[in-house]
Amino acid sequence: MLTEFSVVLIQQAALTKEQVDRIIALKQQYWPYPLKSQRQWMNDNLYENEYHLWIDNKDGEMAAYLNIIFTDVVFSGRTENMAGIGNVCVSKKYARKGIGVLLMQIAGYYTKSLGKNGVLLCKNSLTAFYLKAGWKKYEGKVVFLGKEYGGAVMFNELPNEATVAIERNF
Repeated sequence: MLTEFSVVLIQQAALTKEQVDRIIALKQQYWPYPLKSQRQWMNDNLYENEYHLWIDNKDGEMAAYLNIIFTDVVFSGRTENMAGIGNVCVSKKYARKGIGVLLMQIAGYYTKSLGKNGVLLCKNSLTAFYLKAGWKKYEGKVVFLGKEYGGAVMFNELPNEATVAIERNF
């Protein structure tokens, strides 16, 4: 159990090379892409004013990570700028110990602090995890990058619209 930890919220523009390497090392436990391509993905997909959120253990080891981006989400009849949650991962050392749920609850807190509602896309098999963290599954039609989306879409505040369109990967 992780009893002593710190929470880090930092903008993309302020990340050090060492922090990027730590993020990538954790992500590689789940997505084994080469270091260079992971760095390139971060540079191509995250803007300078967007955020990285992680939990470190007392020794400074990254226990859990996610990124927060800003994107317009088009609902039937309105557009809302939202905080997109992506790349959620927990160190295998801390898997199934509640640290991921805590991270998602902290992400919900920060999205509200930024004046945004949160949205995330995930595999259908992961919805139980996000529900445990207080997120809600959207049951309407979802268009992602111009195509109907087959996975799950979760919100921290469930919208009351029949369709959602998201045009940015995160």
